[in-house]
Amino acid sequence: MNYADELKNLTVRVAGGSGVLMRFPSESRTFVLTAWHCIKEVGDDITIIPNEETFKDAKITIIDKWEDEDRDVCIIEINSFSDDIRAIEFIEKPNQTDVNCKHAGYPKCTEKDGKRDFRCHPIKRILDNKGSYVSCQYDDNIANSELKGMSGGGVFDNNYHLLGVHEESACMDEKEQLGYATYIPSHQFANLFKSHGLSPVWYNRDYLNKQFSLDTFRDFQDDIFNFDQNKGAKVKLQSLLDEISFKLSLMISVSPRDLYNAFQAEREGCKPVHHDRLKKEDWVTFGEFVVVIGILLGIDVGQEYKKIFGEFQFVQSDKDFDLYDIRNELDPKLIGMIRKETKIVVGGIRRLGYNNDVMTPGIPDIALAKRPDSLDIATGGRGMLNSLTFINGQLFKDAMNDNCKEIMKRNDDDRLNFYITLLNKVING
Repeated sequence: MNYADELKNLTVRVAGGSGVLMRFPSESRTFVLTAWHCIKEVGDDITIIPNEETFKDAKITIIDKWEDEDRDVCIIEINSFSDDIRAIEFIEKPNQTDVNCKHAGYPKCTEKDGKRDFRCHPIKRILDNKGSYVSCQYDDNIANSELKGMSGGGVFDNNYHLLGVHEESACMDEKEQLGYATYIPSHQFANLFKSHGLSPVWYNRDYLNKQFSLDTFRDFQDDIFNFDQNKGAKVKLQSLLDEISFKLSLMISVSPRDLYNAFQAEREGCKPVHHDRLKKEDWVTFGEFVVVIGILLGIDVGQEYKKIFGEFQFVQSDKDFDLYDIRNELDPKLIGMIRKETKIVVGGIRRLGYNNDVMTPGIPDIALAKRPDSLDIATGGRGMLNSLTFINGQLFKDAMNDNCKEIMKRNDDDRLNFYITLLNKVING
């Protein structure tokens, strides 16, 4: 059996679209992954049809259904109708050419007498994998009409690893872009599985192969406010760095994972980036924020972290952009419900420097005063972002780096106070 035939056995028809059959190596349970929009019109009346050549006598029964409408994700648990369903692993790939991937599904244009032909379209490039969806380019200029019915179908590499499922063909200004499409990355399905106590197997996923623990800040201690790549600044800042290192040592036993999750849980209605997706540099930025905010507010972060919530919140962006584009680029659903005076520290975006790392509200003070105390950003939409102050997570290191000469001129016992003054000046104006 060739690889295309193997993929055919992993591909099913789901309502008006396609889907992926999968099971876990350690589980006897069977699931179908698809795009939520494929089943939204039929509700619970979902028809699932596997490869009829291999599974011609299969009787599919739906056991359960899990959905995330906002991310267009749907997982359907079905009866284990066959022992021959291959266990597949999830994978993510960076932006690159020559990816040698394939999009599998059952297009409507092939339908005859209630049956459809299987298609497997080669993908040659991954264009953008930083957002909620991943952009890709097929080998050929495939039209949208040829892909209808293949939404929800799997995007595989050449070794049974699933990158995600097809979401839609690409358009710009409502004009179809031949040969381009987007797919829902595997981690969106992984998050939904995890919410139900299951964890898919990942293959060669960089941020799951990380060599650090999230149980304490110990593995990040040497990287937080590390100036080894800028020896001149390190010399000028040494006494300040020693003071901050002492403050960090007092919270070294705090779990960065638990602390990050506490920030996210505080914002009702938000759909944050899962902590599994943060890379080491993201945790370092988070650690720099936490240790400095603890100093600024005069609190023991390990015991009194809830006192931070009314003043500052931490949001990890799911894509990279410039702070000045934040009100156009940041997904409001990452924020959820928040008090209007709370300042949002954003991780994962580009460094701009001390003088450009803060964006104040974009509406007049008199209009801001009329806003309710709590703002539902997730529901209110992008316009609500104008009410908020945003702080680049890089600010806390940039304030040192860009002001190291002025910091050095201060007496040793005044450098920390001067640094905090610099932060207050740029944050509060």
